[in-house]
Amino acid sequence: MPSALTSRTPTQSAERSSRLARRLHPPRVSGEGRSAKRSGVGANASCERNRISLVSLAFASCVVLAPGLAVAQGVTAPRPATPPAAGSGQPRYFLQMQAELQAMGLSPQCAATNATAGSCTVRATTPEPVPAGAAGALPAARQRRTFVVSLRYDDASDTIYAHVEHYALLRADAANALQAFRRLMELNWEMLVGKFEWSPASNEVRLSATMNTDSNFDRRAFRSVVRALVRLADRYADEVSRLTGGPVGQSADTAPATRAP
Repeated sequence: MPSALTSRTPTQSAERSSRLARRLHPPRVSGEGRSAKRSGVGANASCERNRISLVSLAFASCVVLAPGLAVAQGVTAPRPATPPAAGSGQPRYFLQMQAELQAMGLSPQCAATNATAGSCTVRATTPEPVPAGAAGALPAARQRRTFVVSLRYDDASDTIYAHVEHYALLRADAANALQAFRRLMELNWEMLVGKFEWSPASNEVRLSATMNTDSNFDRRAFRSVVRALVRLADRYADEVSRLTGGPVGQSADTAPATRAP
């Protein structure tokens, strides 16, 4: 009976042995091959380092030369806004308000109530009357008046509340009180800047205006509000005096003041 196992020839046995040997002992790279491989890796790393160095040098040159180029072209870099000093004890825009009143020639008397609020007081006198017969001349009976304007700045409400102090007095039980109150409301409807207020406790009639400072302090808007308040006080002085039956403002001859801007 023939055997189940087929005998191998010598040639087949030799090939099988050679395959096993290659699996167990893979061919080694010669010294020259390893040197060439290391040389290639080193060259690539050297090129990469040179590339990084060139990029770093270019960036540093831009940083150094940019200010000089800006100056040469007349371009001024914007300066960062200086925030209020912490713990300075002054409201945020209090010094700006005082400086603007001073620049308007009103000689303000200012004091900070606390770290978030402060007030200023100024005296403003209406301009000199225009000579009779000239364009814009005022009636002969019209006199110059002085108004005391108080400005209260508050960080909590982000407002500047300005009002003419003791503009007039109006009693609630006066004979013409209803007519006077109605006319004051009509004037409020007409005015864009300013409004009349009345205190039932003191019977004081105020002319006031409010400016918001939640985003910033607008110097031009601030000056415009102060000027408008003084001009409105002078414009309606005679009419309010007739309605209330009392004087409005102070005589410029008896109260030294600064001329209205």
